[in-house]
Amino acid sequence: MAWAAVATSVAGAAGNAAASVPNLSADAIDAGNLQSFFDDKVPRLMEKAHVAGMAVAAVYDGEVAFKRGYGVAKLETDEKVDPDETLFRVGSVSKLFTWTAILQLVERGRVDLEEDINTYLKMGDFHIPDDDFPGQPITSQPGLSHQVSMHNSRNG
Repeated sequence: MAWAAVATSVAGAAGNAAASVPNLSADAIDAGNLQSFFDDKVPRLMEKAHVAGMAVAAVYDGEVAFKRGYGVAKLETDEKVDPDETLFRVGSVSKLFTWTAILQLVERGRVDLEEDINTYLKMGDFHIPDDDFPGQPITSQPGLSHQVSMHNSRNG
């Protein structure tokens, strides 16, 4: 059973302001300990990294053990960060999480990095077309580095 802490931020890199959960046994950590830990660390890290607002969640064994918003979601209105409602645009940071998950699946033998990624996409009729590389399989490497036939507009 493992702890995971995830932080997303406004106007700053989440990685610069993310704090790690202390290395304690699961029995020693509860919501109060987590709140104390994050309430101590997060505001100082946010100030140091010039982050206006962020949401933090700590997950243990698939359950949210702690979540809290810090700072503001919108500088113009001073709207506070709500960990359940505030949306953050994580952009390229999401590639780190995606790659980590994919490599875990590779280690378990459930994903082959050389296999066409369309083999693994099971969302209705969604697939990634091979328009830019006809006849070549689209593998994970170009797929996660934005080098496949996915365009931001419907017109290509």
